[in-house]
Amino acid sequence: MLTAPLYQYRKTCILCHRYISFTLCFLSQADVVRAFNSMFPPAHIPQELCEEIIDHVRDDVPTLLACATTCRSWVWRSQKNIFHVVAVNNAARFERFIRLVKSNKRLASYVRVLSIAKARRSKTKLDTRWPELLSQLPHIEELTLGRWLDLSPMDEAIQRSLSGYLQHVRVLRISDSFVGGGEDFARLLTACPRLRRLDLDNARMWLTMGWESAFEWPVLSGVLTSLFYRPTHASGSILRFWINSPLAANIRKLELELATPVLFRDCEPLFSATRGNLEVLVLSVSGKKSPRRQLIHFTPMPLMKRLRHIHMKANMIDVEKPVAKQYEWMLCFLHMLGRWEGKGALEEIILSWRTSDLLDMESAPPWKPFDAALTALGKANSKLKFSLNVLDNSGIPDQWLYIACIGVQLFPALQDQKTTLLINMSSSWRDGEAFGGCLGNSKQYTFQYP
Repeated sequence: MLTAPLYQYRKTCILCHRYISFTLCFLSQADVVRAFNSMFPPAHIPQELCEEIIDHVRDDVPTLLACATTCRSWVWRSQKNIFHVVAVNNAARFERFIRLVKSNKRLASYVRVLSIAKARRSKTKLDTRWPELLSQLPHIEELTLGRWLDLSPMDEAIQRSLSGYLQHVRVLRISDSFVGGGEDFARLLTACPRLRRLDLDNARMWLTMGWESAFEWPVLSGVLTSLFYRPTHASGSILRFWINSPLAANIRKLELELATPVLFRDCEPLFSATRGNLEVLVLSVSGKKSPRRQLIHFTPMPLMKRLRHIHMKANMIDVEKPVAKQYEWMLCFLHMLGRWEGKGALEEIILSWRTSDLLDMESAPPWKPFDAALTALGKANSKLKFSLNVLDNSGIPDQWLYIACIGVQLFPALQDQKTTLLINMSSSWRDGEAFGGCLGNSKQYTFQYP
């Protein structure tokens, strides 16, 4: 039982939290802080509520900077949010930031997400000094090494110290960077004992024959289970690295971002290497130029023993005018699944669309072909359910009209099958979650057919 003062305190916290959530819908984040201070005298505001207000504006850096100069009790919480995510994208910023963290260890302990990149392709001090910055940041959990950064060669002293710099890293992203040879890349990965997700976005390496026999892999804990891979014309060596390493056997979630559907056939060796453990496959085509209709073709995948979830998603950050061909590759992939021998073991197929794409298409959206493809898969697998993630950026306030229209009218043939259609609709997209991302604060509705 709560005593009377504690009960009143808890009741006040709940009311204040509801007030914050309500006023955020109508006021700016800075106005919320001022309005809250005007309601309650500063001496009677619990510190926990002040910290919660600061956390609400974690993405608004100007407001956080203002909070950091308000009073001494707000400084550490504001700085913790300001330095949670740090991006170092040129040599000048690198010098300023490394001087700051060397002089203030408390600020260095706040950094959890770090991105290091260069401003030009030519050699700079970032190519050799990026481990020096990591040595000053003891709690990095997400690390991005990208944009022309040269990670090789590393001297022996840095190689021995990597495991101490990367001991807390759970997500490692390598984008538009050169990782050296197979042994260098393997040493970088084994220095991350808690690594769970690896993103390879146009990562390049040179692969020498026989490196795997010369390098002794340590005992892997199997925590690296998620891989993002964007194949390019120069990524064949990365693919061969995975095939020849013991890491492929641990991958349970594979996310592929293809510039064109033709590159799907180049990923067949990766499917073969992960066929025994892969559970989730996420596929997206982000190319600006869609090939001609007769060229969109997906080669069948090998039999995947544990593959249960397949997610096909549109490019959620594309601001150009959408066309129907941006979704035709999904239809072709569904046809390939209809011919795939492992379709009977699937449990869920997820499609991610945007309402603005469906409204702005010059021609009618391909509802009938999608209905026929989903119906064919439903007939072949009675346990299969379908999920539709709809990013509603149309500005129409009543999302229920969209949900009812999609579930009741757009798939007439699918409604005759014994299956489930789950519709999620929201106005925002949140990356980094299961199945290659998910909607934020979505409205959900389930249609049970027939």
